[in-house]
Amino acid sequence: MRGGAFFGLAGIALAFGFTPCAVQAEDRQAAIKEATSGAVTWLALVDDGKYDASWDAASALLQHGVTKEQFSQKVAAGRKPLGKVLSRVLKWARTMTSLPAAPDGLCCPQI
Repeated sequence: MRGGAFFGLAGIALAFGFTPCAVQAEDRQAAIKEATSGAVTWLALVDDGKYDASWDAASALLQHGVTKEQFSQKVAAGRKPLGKVLSRVLKWARTMTSLPAAPDGLCCPQI
């Protein structure tokens, strides 16, 4: 059943930021690059106000936690007051095999 607690805007970034990486663990740099590219593409949808499309492109983990309608409403409420994005800076990204509330496997959390 969908619903549950909504993660908040910061939680959404984290929920999508740890994109499962379909590569071997020894190719960690390529995994980070792939996940970062996906996260940037997804955030562009959010920044452009395409909230339904960003939900469609999000991970199953996020989609099972909130309906598209709930997601769109909550993200719009949190994102619109911030105005246009002026810049983004990736603080860090690394590969991990375990994160809270996520299935085990190679993933790339990003902040």
